[in-house]
Amino acid sequence: MNRRTLVALVASALVVSLAALVACGDEGEVPAGPDAGGPGADPKSDADAQLDGASSSPTDGGTPGSLSDASDGGPSALALYPAALAEALCSSLTRCCFGNPNVPDGGAVARLGLSGSYDKAACLERFREGFESSNRGQEAFPWGTVTLDEAKAKDCLAKIGALSCSVGAAEFAAARTACFEAVVGKQGAGQPCRSSMECGKGLFCRPNSPAVVDGGVSGACEALVADGGDCGFFQEDNALASVRGQEACSWRASGDTKLHCESYNPAFVQTVLYPSRSVWKCRPALSGEDHCRSTADCASGMCDAQDKKCGAPMPYFDVPSSIVICADVVKP
Repeated sequence: MNRRTLVALVASALVVSLAALVACGDEGEVPAGPDAGGPGADPKSDADAQLDGASSSPTDGGTPGSLSDASDGGPSALALYPAALAEALCSSLTRCCFGNPNVPDGGAVARLGLSGSYDKAACLERFREGFESSNRGQEAFPWGTVTLDEAKAKDCLAKIGALSCSVGAAEFAAARTACFEAVVGKQGAGQPCRSSMECGKGLFCRPNSPAVVDGGVSGACEALVADGGDCGFFQEDNALASVRGQEACSWRASGDTKLHCESYNPAFVQTVLYPSRSVWKCRPALSGEDHCRSTADCASGMCDAQDKKCGAPMPYFDVPSSIVICADVVKP
């Protein structure tokens, strides 16, 4: 078997075997309904076996058999990983929304008065940036400054496949941690960067002032900002700068430090009123009845999409108050 064929098989295994990863226990078993919990996947799933088999095959350069090694011009596991994670998320969504993790594209779906056909393309686009934006910044993947942690990648896929439909704070945090840690930047403190994706854990890409544009180096990796420190120095418009500000307070806005960028007035959360950037600060994560805009704001890691308040447990893929709404992937 030549190397090109081997890489093609690995790519196929990453995507095709996801059905086994997210299916319930025995092959072909489907949860009784959309309120069922995680499928309780076997610790040694078919997907893991496929990946282990691929890892044992030699490649040229790097660690023998590493899934993150590109081979003979074919796609690397790092390049394939975002699509694999989106597939896993969509399988969990259809399991929780429609009681079936394997709804085909265009398949008929119905739930609580909602009926139509499953729009898989819309679902994959919804999760293009991974779980809670764990793959945001993936344009950096081809730059050679990012690597894939294979064990964490498999752990992320397994946790997403088993994700409960009503998720508690601890389960949510474990899944988010695994998915964020699956992709790690190689750049250390003081090294150049264009994206926080390139920076190692505990670092973010602080932009130059003024930033170099048109593909040039735009900043350097430095330590995350501490409680009370500034997070209003990103140079985009308010909405995007507010999102980027989260990267200064926790690694890639993963919430790992329990700090968030306080960059808007919560009394006007529905109209998203931004105060002067001079007062944007990293502050402790919110809890209880505090207003939020994203999971990075909340100590629980979960922001109710309907009333914009932190809390847990709460449905992740389910009803209108869920973070992900079933109707978003249904064509009437």
